[in-house]
Amino acid sequence: MRTGFLPQSFRITLFGLLFTIAAQANEHDDKFSAQINYAYANYLGTGIYTAADRAVQIYHMPFSIDYREPEPPRYGLRFRLPVTAGFINFKLKDIADAGLPNRIETLTFVPGLALVFRLRENWTIMPFADLGVGHDFATNNTAMVYGAGIKSIVTFDLDKVDFTLFNEFLFAGNTTADNRGTNDFSRLETGFSFQKTLPFQAWDRKTALRIYYSNFLYTNSLEFLQFTDNAYEISTQNEVGITFDTDPDMELVKIGLSGIGIGYRFGNKISVYRLVFGLPF
Repeated sequence: MRTGFLPQSFRITLFGLLFTIAAQANEHDDKFSAQINYAYANYLGTGIYTAADRAVQIYHMPFSIDYREPEPPRYGLRFRLPVTAGFINFKLKDIADAGLPNRIETLTFVPGLALVFRLRENWTIMPFADLGVGHDFATNNTAMVYGAGIKSIVTFDLDKVDFTLFNEFLFAGNTTADNRGTNDFSRLETGFSFQKTLPFQAWDRKTALRIYYSNFLYTNSLEFLQFTDNAYEISTQNEVGITFDTDPDMELVKIGLSGIGIGYRFGNKISVYRLVFGLPF
């Protein structure tokens, strides 16, 4: 059984975020009102979202446990245990003037189960389903968060470069506890990457550089973020990025980490600066 976690620094960050909830969750700035789509944030990852002159900072910790590895014809089992915390409704210039926000406004925990099928040596598909809860500490609202989909990863050896093709279909949404608000969406993601082995080692491990691109098509417009009366909807987005990978995985306090990188997602007047851990897909 293998447990997948982020580096120790992010575990420390998570502890600090949870501590902040207990200390400051009841604080609220009445000057502005903001709402976030829990489901979209849960499936995006760690990053800073920007819209107009305001931003949302999301910490996504995709904890997981590989209960059983896929050994054809037997499928593998993976328990998904992601935690997402969000700071919303602050101005970008506030980061330089006063540092990062000191109050969590949203927190979600959306556990799920994934079946891992290795159809061929280079081809893996993974259907999954998630169900959890999200809470807005500023408004004291609670929502049920759900999602289901299937993803496919195929890798080809092109001489000295590895080419990876990724596809995912996702249906996700959230419903408030009083059933007064429901927001769901479906998304088709298509992406690819090129990975090139580097001529040096790091920490006695082979190293590689990966560049990637992804396109996200939403079959119905997603209302991701709303500041007061201004709503920001998403129909199409793109992402480009780069990661530094190692083989075998780097280990930080017995925590496996295959790579680390940065990504930039853009489209529909919303930009996202992402931290990428492991595969970008």
